[in-house]
Amino acid sequence: MEENSTMAPHIKVTDQLQEGNVLAEICEYTTLKGSKNIRSASHIYAANQANMKLKFIRLTLQGATVKIEPGLLHYMKGQLSVTAKSTGGKGITGFFKGKINAALTGENAYNTEISGTGQVFLEPTFGHYFILPLRQEELIADKGIYVASTEGIQTGAAMQKNISSAIFGGEGIFQTKVSGSGMAIFHSPVHLDELIRIDLHEEKLSVDGNFAVLRTASLDFKVEKASRSLYKTYRSGEGLLQTFSGSGSVWLAPTAALYESLDRLDAIRDVTEAGKSGNSNNADAMKE
Repeated sequence: MEENSTMAPHIKVTDQLQEGNVLAEICEYTTLKGSKNIRSASHIYAANQANMKLKFIRLTLQGATVKIEPGLLHYMKGQLSVTAKSTGGKGITGFFKGKINAALTGENAYNTEISGTGQVFLEPTFGHYFILPLRQEELIADKGIYVASTEGIQTGAAMQKNISSAIFGGEGIFQTKVSGSGMAIFHSPVHLDELIRIDLHEEKLSVDGNFAVLRTASLDFKVEKASRSLYKTYRSGEGLLQTFSGSGSVWLAPTAALYESLDRLDAIRDVTEAGKSGNSNNADAMKE
């Protein structure tokens, strides 16, 4: 498929997938140079030093349709039309089904549907993306990681199949189901070099933590004790394990918890420093 727009030389395509008349590309800025004040310049300098890249999705359509999560559209060009479509399908039944799915999964009841010929650009982010082709497959995703898909993909709610996963799985009773044929784009909580795909062939995977972000629906997902008895579980130092059994794939983000803990430390530090600054200002005011 020919591209009909030219990107700046400091933007490159890091991954792409063609599905029918839709080309999806993950693009990133090799460096950021547009700061206009000292404070933002220090953040941009830190991002460049840490090799953090600002990324965005570019979708090139040739008489095709794509669905994206509401609020992610940045800009577009070409002969394109935009409509809001219920995730539950057409008609009054689809309307209520979409509302129910949204209430159960925390996702939106509507997708932004864009049709025609042209290019669609999604909002830039320092986060990470990955693209997956689906061939009459069904995936169960963490809440909030679905980004966009081609027309043959449907999203909905998937209920946990057992009590242990519903209560102790960390994802609630319902998760997001992505199914059909085409391609789907997801957010990753970590860099793709740190996202691990594990393929199971009538095997069992046990995970100590809530960092499995995506799995094929064919797998049996449960939460089990690390040992047979509560006493042994306590003595072993391990708690409850997420287990995935059967044949299929699981995508793990083992480093996600580390980054979340660092973010919490930064938040605590910001609050502490703000408090110190406020106390200092109060003290200066009292001196006056």
